[in-house]
Amino acid sequence: MSSPHNGERPRFFDAMAKKLCWAKADTVAGRHPDRWRKDAAGNVVCKRFCNCQGCLCFEYDHIRPFAKGGESVVENCQILQTRVNRLKSDKDHLDKTQLRGYSCDISFTDKELDIIEMAVYGDVIRPGNQCRCRSIDELLGKYKPKDHTAPFPMAAEVEESSGFKLEGIEDVQDFVWENEGESTHVYDLMKLGNKAFRDDRYEEAVNCYSKAHNIKPDDPVILSNRCAAYLRIGQFLKNRPASLSERRPLSGLDPTTHASLALKDAEQFMNIKNNSILACILKANALILLEKFESARDVILSGLQIDASSNALKKLEKFTGNMFGKRNHGQTPRTDDFDCTVCLKLLYEPITTPCGHTFCRSCLFQSMDRGNRCPLCRTVLFISARTCAISVTLKNIIERNFPAEYAERKLEDDSLTNMGPDFLPLFVLDVILPCQKFHLNIFEARYRLMVRRIMEGNRRMGMVILDSTTGSVADYACEVEITDCEPLPDGRFFLEVESRRRCRILRNWDQDGYRVAEIEWVRDLTPAEGTKERSDLQDMTYVVAEYARSWIKAAQEATRDQVRLTELHKAEGLMPSTTDLESFSFWDCQHPLDPFYSFFPFSSVVPFVNWHLPDHHQDLFNNKAHPSSFST
Repeated sequence: MSSPHNGERPRFFDAMAKKLCWAKADTVAGRHPDRWRKDAAGNVVCKRFCNCQGCLCFEYDHIRPFAKGGESVVENCQILQTRVNRLKSDKDHLDKTQLRGYSCDISFTDKELDIIEMAVYGDVIRPGNQCRCRSIDELLGKYKPKDHTAPFPMAAEVEESSGFKLEGIEDVQDFVWENEGESTHVYDLMKLGNKAFRDDRYEEAVNCYSKAHNIKPDDPVILSNRCAAYLRIGQFLKNRPASLSERRPLSGLDPTTHASLALKDAEQFMNIKNNSILACILKANALILLEKFESARDVILSGLQIDASSNALKKLEKFTGNMFGKRNHGQTPRTDDFDCTVCLKLLYEPITTPCGHTFCRSCLFQSMDRGNRCPLCRTVLFISARTCAISVTLKNIIERNFPAEYAERKLEDDSLTNMGPDFLPLFVLDVILPCQKFHLNIFEARYRLMVRRIMEGNRRMGMVILDSTTGSVADYACEVEITDCEPLPDGRFFLEVESRRRCRILRNWDQDGYRVAEIEWVRDLTPAEGTKERSDLQDMTYVVAEYARSWIKAAQEATRDQVRLTELHKAEGLMPSTTDLESFSFWDCQHPLDPFYSFFPFSSVVPFVNWHLPDHHQDLFNNKAHPSSFST
């Protein structure tokens, strides 16, 4: 009935083939052609990928490839179409109200079509169906597939964030046109907004509700509907897989901002209607998304006093109860009085100086490495790390009143010396090396949320590159510290970061749209003192240092650019000692003698130094020639 376009493309069906296909489809239970003609998921995506004009008959190759010995490739939609056909047979057995927003009679948005297209790539190329579409049964909670994106046990924080489901906002309220003399513009906007909400086009719904709110600012229906749309957007962003965001990043407000906007609408709605159960439900959902569980619990309990039979409030109360069980909420409220003024964290191993100020032990002596003055008042201090003792009484008070935070500070301090397993949020960008400084412009919603959380903690994250062959993150990353964070008016962050140390990723998982990894710290294993390998390595490093100095000197004499000259002087001044092999190697990596060097993968110090030497220098070194005889 049809012939292929060419050897690589799927079949192209003419009008006669489609007509015969419709006739046969009538005999298949649950697959009426009228539904197929309106099905955006089947027809539009199928047309985009393989130029199919709407023929969805199960007898053709592009629908059931394996039954006829076909092969799944990227350019067709075989697996997707098989799923669409299979799901259609389920629609007769489900309540119509449950299918609102997912029925083929309702148009799909561009965003939904993008997700469906990603599902095709995920099914065909990636193992484990990482970007798969959800079936009708999954959407209704009847079937829970195996989570292929989490091959390792999730951390407790991931379970907490992914386990929350919005309650009591399955639908929005219809706007009632009370005054016939009133303009119909608000009514039309609300009608458009409600339709967009039910079609899962939440941003469009927010725009319609906001326009209606500008005309009629104190209407409770407008406020509650917009609040529900903000909540849906916030939950969508938190649940969006990191792998999908890495392929198609989203710019815009982060989930916390959307939850804050929802909370503002819910509070305004509650001021208008004090005894409204819906207002309590909306406010509780917003507070939970903001992770303000104590406040959410108070709102839920006040709502249950109004209506003790509310199922939505009962479910929210159960969720917050579980969160209280996981977290210790019996702690004493902490003020800034117990924070170190250097690191702005809870004091750990506090030391009180003769001038009366208190700092963390490590913070104080790191500051005194650059001068013997108090970091706060600049008083000259005559103390040393060996003779200065910890303030035992203050330490015991802090440890007794803030046990969880103090234990976290202890783990953080131990990780700097013990190099044991640790956890880091990951920023997927590029390969970096320790001791680099650079700037980042954070515009993605998921990374805005991550930066907010990092700034409340230790200001550190891991930077890693995606492996282009597998689509997953690389095995090694580099820890960076945010040294400066500037929030911009449009919600973006302008960061100054400095890379610190390398780490190996043991496992990673998704948390609220970004990646988190369990890591172990990596350090070079240098030969022991007194061994031949150590002596050879020191000599080789000395050769590289002499070559670098001679190259910098020649470049300084040749350049006429004052900026370039300043950079060369700075690079020369920051050169580490040749006894610190690891630091020296990374300094040399950041000041390559050839632009190509910056793309070379270094696995350890010895291969790096061997590779970095010019051929004639390696020959001279192998012959034990002295570096002073080199010429560049």
